[in-house]
Amino acid sequence: MKTQDRKSEIIRPGDSEGEKGFSMVELLISIALFGAGVLAYGGMTGTIIGLDKRSKMESIAVTLAQDKIEYFKNVARSSELPSDGSLTNPALSGGVWDSSGDEVVDELGATGGSDARYTRTWTIEPVANANHLYDVGVSVAWVDKSSRTETLHTLINQDVGVAVVSVAEQAEDDSAKDKDKDSDSAKDKDKDSDSAKDKDKDSDSAKDKDKDSDSGDKDKDSDASAKDKDKDSD
Repeated sequence: MKTQDRKSEIIRPGDSEGEKGFSMVELLISIALFGAGVLAYGGMTGTIIGLDKRSKMESIAVTLAQDKIEYFKNVARSSELPSDGSLTNPALSGGVWDSSGDEVVDELGATGGSDARYTRTWTIEPVANANHLYDVGVSVAWVDKSSRTETLHTLINQDVGVAVVSVAEQAEDDSAKDKDKDSDSAKDKDKDSDSAKDKDKDSDSAKDKDKDSDSGDKDKDSDASAKDKDKDSD
């Protein structure tokens, strides 16, 4: 009996060892899942950071391109843009347009700094069959794991200045016409005043005639009365 009890006691611990082995498998699986989650989170975080950085650099590149376009718009207000579309990065110097080199700038548009990582280039091309209309394009390139470029285009019409002058001249013409109208109106008023004076003169003349007529009647009455007196005297 004692021998059988010992055998049964020897068999029972085997079951507990199997249970311990199963617990180790669960632990390993849990560790593996946790590690995968950490790796996934780390990869996702890195992707988000990379996308945020890329978006920021794209925004900076667009701003740098817009700044250059605004520069050419300001230049176009006082100087004729180049008619030679073959110029490379055309720049105005001493009233003359000529080719120039690329601009390497930082995010603020300053050149020569240690943070200058954006290369800015541009073109100015006259639009065919359109007077004083120019296509201005600005490209900003940079390297972020791979080479990237942002390009903006705009049309600048220098005929707008002529139109403004035409409007100013039209305004001057209208002002002159208004002055002429005022002068004509003043003349008409003077004519009306002269006409009124003439009417007053005619009225005075009629009154004088009436006075003369009354005086004549009085004289006639006086003569008739005198004759009657003479008859009575005879």
